[in-house]
Amino acid sequence: MARLSREAEYEFTESHIPKIWEFLHNTFGFNLKHWKAEFQAYLQKHPRDTSEVSVFYRFGNERIEPLLNRILGRREHYSTFNGLVEFVVTGRRQKKQ
Repeated sequence: MARLSREAEYEFTESHIPKIWEFLHNTFGFNLKHWKAEFQAYLQKHPRDTSEVSVFYRFGNERIEPLLNRILGRREHYSTFNGLVEFVVTGRRQKKQ
């Protein structure tokens, strides 16, 4: 799994999660009721002391990214979800490493 920039990793908080959901809904037509329920089920499988942000990030990379890559015609492991998080958190696109 590719990593976020240090700035985005440090600044990524729970307040960004609704913005990411909104972007996914507005841009790709995600059914938020379905996806949020799926995320909640995924979240329940993790220990209570695990932060919602880290679980959401993992969920996005495991479940959302493959779908986005298929929609966008990208390679299977292209870091699309990381780019989205980077954009929402910092307002800039992720730099290629």
